[in-house]
Amino acid sequence: MPKNIIIVAPHFPPSNMTVGHRCRYFANYLSKLGWKVKVLSVKAVHYEERLDPELEKLLFPELDIIRTKAFPVLPLHLMGDIGIRAFWWHYRILCDLAKRGEIGLLLIIIPPNYSALLGPLIYRKFKIPYIIDYVDPWIYKLPHFGLSFFKMWLSCKLAALLEPFVLKNVSLITSVAPGYYKGILDRYKWIKPDKCLALPYGADLNEFKYLQDNPRAPYLFNPGDGKLHIVYAGAMLPHAYSTLEAFMEALLLIKKNNPSFFNSISIDCIGTGRVPNNSNSFTVSNIAKRYNLLDIVHEFPERIPYLDTLNHLKYSFAVLIIGSSEPHYTPSKIFQAILSGRPVLGLLHSMSTGIDVIRDADAGEVITFDDDDPVSNKIGKIADSIISLINQRRNTEVSKKFLSNYSTEDIITRFSGKFKEILNGKNDK
Repeated sequence: MPKNIIIVAPHFPPSNMTVGHRCRYFANYLSKLGWKVKVLSVKAVHYEERLDPELEKLLFPELDIIRTKAFPVLPLHLMGDIGIRAFWWHYRILCDLAKRGEIGLLLIIIPPNYSALLGPLIYRKFKIPYIIDYVDPWIYKLPHFGLSFFKMWLSCKLAALLEPFVLKNVSLITSVAPGYYKGILDRYKWIKPDKCLALPYGADLNEFKYLQDNPRAPYLFNPGDGKLHIVYAGAMLPHAYSTLEAFMEALLLIKKNNPSFFNSISIDCIGTGRVPNNSNSFTVSNIAKRYNLLDIVHEFPERIPYLDTLNHLKYSFAVLIIGSSEPHYTPSKIFQAILSGRPVLGLLHSMSTGIDVIRDADAGEVITFDDDDPVSNKIGKIADSIISLINQRRNTEVSKKFLSNYSTEDIITRFSGKFKEILNGKNDK
């Protein structure tokens, strides 16, 4: 059977959402492996977030991308989810492709979560197997704060109704780490563990090669100003604030015990705002102000272009990874941090698979915590690790072992055989 796969990717370059990178990786490397890939996305005009056109230069030229219409965002933002807004057009396109025999396998990457409903609908009508790839859990633990708490609560209640319908006939569940599908196995005893597969984001070598071929200067800080720039790049997750607070406490400890060392540091937080396109939606600065650390903590809340973010990592002194208190959370940013060649300081839950990634790469320091040994107990260790990282003053060379285990291309190559089994009807339901 021809290796025809449709990737449902409402967020796809020039969208700068994290899930769009996952979609790009699958599309590029499955195509390179000989799969006939069609990407089902939306026209760029329908994205709410600021566009990142340079991301399209990372797409392989052979990709067939179908971009559909979507409903506009309604007043009061009642229907912002791009998966809902594009759902009707995506369903019609998939039906047309199925009637023409152009779909062998359907890969739906979520979020946006409601696109997952396309899988069972197309399966019921055409018996086409489908895979659901979880970038984030659909059902998750709610934070204890936030203006949109009710909206998140309602979303979780709806997810509890829809997720079992979506997964009833799924051929394979994939996710970025095993913790992301653990909840699924706990909730639905009828899903067998061999239906679940962890595929990390991996390290995409093409991104830093592109930067090497298209150099640029960083613009959020001056790497020649004599400061040691430690960069955190990415959103602040609701369950990561306790980790951030422990990091602030560690900085206070350094300030107390070694003020000259403290004054040499600059903590630069990029793209951490509550609203991606709002340069005033501060999160980190609010915490830093409470600790009287605004003299060395600098926040740039607005999301900047993805390749520019990687470039700032490349020009940093070290890269900071702030982990969540949720055991399943494995930051995709770990791979970019390692490829930047800068030493990494990871503050991660003891169950995070990111710990092994950093250690396998010998990329820096890792501080672990969990419910029994919370991050608030680790302030002294964090302070010592910051000092150790700076005293080493080293570049980290990406090892061949790391690349063979964690490159995006190799990961997708290793697991593409499972996709082929499903395509050939060898994956029993």
